[in-house]
Amino acid sequence: MYSRRSIARYERFATGYERLLENALNHKSVVIIGVTILFIVSLAMYPRLGTELFPETDAGTFTIQFSRARRYPYREDDRDGASNRGHQFVR
Repeated sequence: MYSRRSIARYERFATGYERLLENALNHKSVVIIGVTILFIVSLAMYPRLGTELFPETDAGTFTIQFSRARRYPYREDDRDGASNRGHQFVR
């Protein structure tokens, strides 16, 4: 079902991950201090984040766009239905 290469790749990943977890558990104080520092830095950077990721909106306006189908030519001066014969050229 799985190729030998993908199994070997997974085994390398699992071994590396196990080693990483073992080191983290052996140095708990370093991990806790590092996470605390990252948390404090992220809190300090929060006010500088701004809102440039969100566009400004004006709830009082909206836009409607529409278009008509262009299958048949339309002429305003055609009151007797002559343009209905024009659809033969469009096909």
